[in-house]
Amino acid sequence: MIYNIELCMKVNEKQWIESLRNGTACFNPVNTFINKAENDGNNEQGDKYEGVFARIKTNDVRLTKLRKRLGEDLEEIYEKDYVLLRRKSSREIPIFCVYGVKRDELKIRENSIEEKNGKYVCIADYTFPDKIYNGFLDCTDVWGFYASSGYFCSAIEKALDKNHLLYEKTVINYDIDLTKEFYFEPDNKYSELNHKRKDLEYQHEIRYRLLNFPRNEKFLLHYEPLSEHSCGFKPGVLRLEIKCNCTKTKK
Repeated sequence: MIYNIELCMKVNEKQWIESLRNGTACFNPVNTFINKAENDGNNEQGDKYEGVFARIKTNDVRLTKLRKRLGEDLEEIYEKDYVLLRRKSSREIPIFCVYGVKRDELKIRENSIEEKNGKYVCIADYTFPDKIYNGFLDCTDVWGFYASSGYFCSAIEKALDKNHLLYEKTVINYDIDLTKEFYFEPDNKYSELNHKRKDLEYQHEIRYRLLNFPRNEKFLLHYEPLSEHSCGFKPGVLRLEIKCNCTKTKK
């Protein structure tokens, strides 16, 4: 389990989901997701605010300092009395993302708890939010991939280490409110890419970003495919049914 996330999940066209199931993860430059929002209007899978590290007043003294510090790398997007700031180079960082399901989102099915050999077992259900399907893709042939977060992330990280790739992993912080001021200090690890809009919080995204891979290039990471006990893929909208151990508590 990764940061209280039990399962990882992705939706896409069949060919890409089959590729993921067979052990290939695609890292795309951040600019891919910015363009998807700006050009295709898809602001769920895409996000035109990816990499934005600040929304400050146009007369904020930090703006002058950042212009000197970042030079041509500083991108300024003006909104009346405010300016959104992003490093142009952050658009080039390759990332791989999966949707997450948290433990406390699993719902125990009514009357499913049984006692077996002195232990309690139950069935937990989870239905993915409609936004995952209605907002993410522009195609009708939608497939879903799901996997144990622990096994899946371990497989990804073993492959990254084998390829001698430096990376950062995070569960995204959904703390960007585009109606308020915010500021995240830019650093050499591009930590501003750990933050996204608060309205996307339902995604519980786990994200990997590459630090020593050629920028603005797609990278296909080949990892050891998971067993059928640890992952699966299906067409259409997924609904999970999981057999779990549970503990009886006193009211």
